[in-house]
Amino acid sequence: MQMTLVPDLSAIAKRVQASVVQVRPGEAGGAGVVLRKRDGALVIITNAHVVRGKVGAEVSIVADRGEVRTARVGRIEGHRDIAYLDLTPNPLSMNGEGDLLPAEVGDLSAVRPGHLVIAVGHPFGLPNAVTAGVIHSVGPVRWEPRLGNGAPTLSWIQADIRLAPGNSGGPLSDVEGRVIGINTMVAGGLALAVPIGEIEL
Repeated sequence: MQMTLVPDLSAIAKRVQASVVQVRPGEAGGAGVVLRKRDGALVIITNAHVVRGKVGAEVSIVADRGEVRTARVGRIEGHRDIAYLDLTPNPLSMNGEGDLLPAEVGDLSAVRPGHLVIAVGHPFGLPNAVTAGVIHSVGPVRWEPRLGNGAPTLSWIQADIRLAPGNSGGPLSDVEGRVIGINTMVAGGLALAVPIGEIEL
């Protein structure tokens, strides 16, 4: 009988962690993931409820290696609880090098229920903590009235993965370390992530 071994996720987690930042807008906070836009510039994606501010508000971000810098809220999509943070010009990051490494984006069309996924964030102040689970389903969440504002008609990645305060805005990644969603909330015992294909880059 052939044995199937559980993969060692530590190397994959390390790759994802390099693209995850802490977002510290005052007393609130959470995670964010560095991505590259189509024009080549970097952007940090997080949840709107993490920044708790308006467009133009400044927030502090802490990169994987501890560098602290300022970003500004460039755009908020309230219906998706997504915020886009623009980086203040900095010689270490203007070309996407230095302490900010953009994550690789995954192919959501390849995601299936049962696929193994990992989440990286800062739950309860623990930096770059990792948790793993499986995809439960991808689609609308019609059974959760707390989503409100028409959100039950939107598609969500639903994963059997443990999230806690501080995971919000962090990446949900496949076992190749590619980002497939932005972790947003827990509903009905499942983690809900915004599909990466619905993030405008």
